[in-house]
Amino acid sequence: MRSDAAIYAPPVQRQRRRRGRQPKKGRRLPTPRQLAARRKKGWRKIQVRMRGKVVWRLVLPIICLWYHVSKERPVKLLIVRDPEGQEKDDFLFCTDPQVSDEQIVERFAGRWPIEEAIRDGKQLGGFEQVQGWCPRTVQRQAPMALIVQTLVKAWYLLHGAQATAAHPRGAEKWEWMPPKEHPSYLDMLATLRRVLWTHRIKCNSTLAGRVLSLLEPLRFTLCAAA
Repeated sequence: MRSDAAIYAPPVQRQRRRRGRQPKKGRRLPTPRQLAARRKKGWRKIQVRMRGKVVWRLVLPIICLWYHVSKERPVKLLIVRDPEGQEKDDFLFCTDPQVSDEQIVERFAGRWPIEEAIRDGKQLGGFEQVQGWCPRTVQRQAPMALIVQTLVKAWYLLHGAQATAAHPRGAEKWEWMPPKEHPSYLDMLATLRRVLWTHRIKCNSTLAGRVLSLLEPLRFTLCAAA
């Protein structure tokens, strides 16, 4: 929800004896940004899973009408705040007021892996580099790129993490790379390439030791760039 959205309280039903139709919306409420700044009571601390970690968040649920978008249908506005103050407040909404606060926050956070998968499919899987003009060719390219990505991730979880060639970028072996906690899809793809190349390509035993020491960093770089 926009931080400056126009929201209203639920309508109060008039008595039957009064003339005129029943109101469709109640009084105008402050904007979500103003509510987050003014409200001191009603906040609740919850524990949710976001980006692969279990974190604490402060939430403020408000049942209201977002009349411009959902008309007379009540929605649940959920203001999410980082207790440590490192992240900006999020203003989420759900068309089902019965959904728990934890589910709303985790569902919103779950959008990020989907966006990462689409980005990796475009940059590394040929998602948007269709080599054809036929409608069926275009329609097959996108799902095929995502299927290959799924297979690579499944292989890495089952076998790649224990492979001898599994050295994610940022590991101690590659001192020039920044450290990281979890491997990216590029790391998984590069690991699969290194495993395949190790079994297919045999190094010449007559090469000097100094040249042999350069082969592994060269293979590492080529696998990530291929």
